[in-house]
Order: sequence, then structure tokens, then C-alpha cells
Amino acid sequence: MDRRDNLSLKDYNNMNGNLIGKVYYHICDDNKNYYRTIRIARNPFRNVLIPQISNPVYGIPPIGLDPISPILLSRLQRNRYSMGMMEY
Repeated sequence: MDRRDNLSLKDYNNMNGNLIGKVYYHICDDNKNYYRTIRIARNPFRNVLIPQISNPVYGIPPIGLDPISPILLSRLQRNRYSMGMMEY
């Protein structure tokens, strides 16, 4: 039995820098007038972080949302691609 099997959601969130549940935005590359919101969630079956990406929204991102780092987005997308979810 792995030690991670006994961790609570709070423990897992502390290990990942409190990313679970945070919402970021990303300006669309093809049209700068649109943005997407990205919520970071945990997949309990694979024990990885996954992005939950919204459809494009017209306008400017709301005040209080931080832009997501391109490196973090690519890391999260890598986990998503390994699960067979190719749509974006």
C-alpha cells in the first residue's frame, strides 16, 4: 500500500502548492479578444492534477483572476493528454 493512499484532500493540496480549486485565465492565441478560464482539479483515480478548461469567453478577464503560467498549463495538459482527452 502506497503512503499516498492515506492522504486527505488537504494533505494532497498542501503537497501541490494549494493549486487544487484555483481558477486562472488564458488569453486565446487565435483571437486576443477571447479568454478561457482554467480550473485546476484533482483526478482521484490517477492521482494527478487536471485542467478544467472553459469555452472561449468574449471580453477581458475578470479582476482577481491571475493568468496561468505557460509552463504550468503545458504540465497540466500533458497529464490530460495521457488520459486520452484530446479536445481543447
